Amino acid sequence: MPNDWFQFKNFIIRHDRSAMKVGTDGVLLGAWCSVGKAKRILDIGCGTGLIALMAAQRSASAFIDAIEIDHDAFRQAIENVNSSAYSGRIEVINADFIEFAASCHHKYETIVSNPPYFDETVKPSDSKRERARHSANLKLGSLIRESAKLLTGSGVLSLIIPKAKEKEARLIACESGLYAVRSLSFRGRPDGPVKRILLEWSAEPGISENTGILSMYDDNQEFSKDYVSLTGDFYLNF
Repeated sequence: MPNDWFQFKNFIIRHDRSAMKVGTDGVLLGAWCSVGKAKRILDIGCGTGLIALMAAQRSASAFIDAIEIDHDAFRQAIENVNSSAYSGRIEVINADFIEFAASCHHKYETIVSNPPYFDETVKPSDSKRERARHSANLKLGSLIRESAKLLTGSGVLSLIIPKAKEKEARLIACESGLYAVRSLSFRGRPDGPVKRILLEWSAEPGISENTGILSMYDDNQEFSKDYVSLTGDFYLNF
């Protein structure tokens, strides 16, 4: 893979000017999050636009607001969106999410975020990477609570976070009036530890949760059938 771009089946992500490159977390969430018949989708911390573009590919008609606080990533997200077939349905916004939420008059059927999560460790030395990854810029609690206010009555919030953050996230979501819908634990190999969990909540009560575990590789060190099935519409080699 060239260092400055990543070719997907239906679009290209250029990320040479962004602190955060295309990664497995973003692809997983973009492929897994509920899109359904959403009319309006919000991508919080869109980086270079990966999840927003995946959502646009999965939905034939949804309009997507993609928020990014870092100016360089914002400019590159615009570049990626404008070079895609989905430019008419994605608006990239250079804004702080909390400020955006305070003045937002829209409600969203789907809100999705691959949020920052480095808050117990030493901050990365690179300032752009720190802003993109360190939760001092957007606390998990603020992200969930403000997102809950922007959901439609049956809207869903989808996140991918470290497994160690699951208990905290579930508690905050419950306190925010959200109900667990789905979760998916993710690990590299069948015998490896779960390092990430994808969580989805709804503003609508009465929906039971389904859980599962996804391994990236199988026992033969090949991409697992489940991983290929989930991401196959996007990766060129699947």
